[in-house]
Amino acid sequence: MSHNPLISFDLPFEELRSTLMQSFQGMHHVGKDDEQMSFSEIPEFLRFLYAIINGPVKKAYQEIGPARSASSIKNFDETWDIQAKYWAMIESSANYVMSYALLTHHLSLAQDDRVLSLGAGPGIYETYMAKTYTRTSFTCSDLSREMGNFTRSISEGIPNLTITQANMTDLHFDSGYFTKTFCNNALQWVMPEKVEASLREIKRVTRKNGKVVLIVHEEGMSEQIQIGDIRAMIAPRGQDYVTIRTMCENLGFRNILPSAFIGTNAGQTGDHSLRILLKMDT
Repeated sequence: MSHNPLISFDLPFEELRSTLMQSFQGMHHVGKDDEQMSFSEIPEFLRFLYAIINGPVKKAYQEIGPARSASSIKNFDETWDIQAKYWAMIESSANYVMSYALLTHHLSLAQDDRVLSLGAGPGIYETYMAKTYTRTSFTCSDLSREMGNFTRSISEGIPNLTITQANMTDLHFDSGYFTKTFCNNALQWVMPEKVEASLREIKRVTRKNGKVVLIVHEEGMSEQIQIGDIRAMIAPRGQDYVTIRTMCENLGFRNILPSAFIGTNAGQTGDHSLRILLKMDT
């Protein structure tokens, strides 16, 4: 992992916390609704994150077996099951903190909310939200069984967090069940022809006048798998931000409000990508 202080989790905790907190005010985000964004929870979130990354995440990463031939990776589901072992290490500390601050700010979590997270991955944001907002109900959903298993390993004993496996295009939840739904950094990995179906499902399971928050990349992504020294392209995936926003408008989402921030991947110093948050009403 890089030793850039905005990226590395290998720094002593207090040094990492101090560097991030000094640099974040007004640095990475733009958006007229972000000016009142609070960073009050960030030191404790970062402490939780630091313990997770340097504990179960690194332990899981070390359990990855010898490098496999790319041809032995049979399907999309297996790709993400394998990546569950190290996916949480890809994001930088800066990304984690900014994403958490943006999500909690725009979700405006309340004690009677039923909140759904789609494409939740390792469930780090959701686990900390459930620990913090103890009277709010959270459901953490991902296509990958192993991603869910990792979330279970870090969230044991948290009663207001439910972990489930589901395909975003065909959710097994009742219509209008959730008051708020968010999808953080996942839609750009969905097959392009399935993005609209995913957005329809998000709108269906979120109650009328509910809130939806999406964080997407400016450009669609390409699915890749890395095991050991092997990195193989599986298939082109995802839609870009403009297409996703247009789909939301056409599907009847209301009051669509964009924000933007720069993302930095932990393993690639200086590799920046523009991420955009869309907040909207159903």
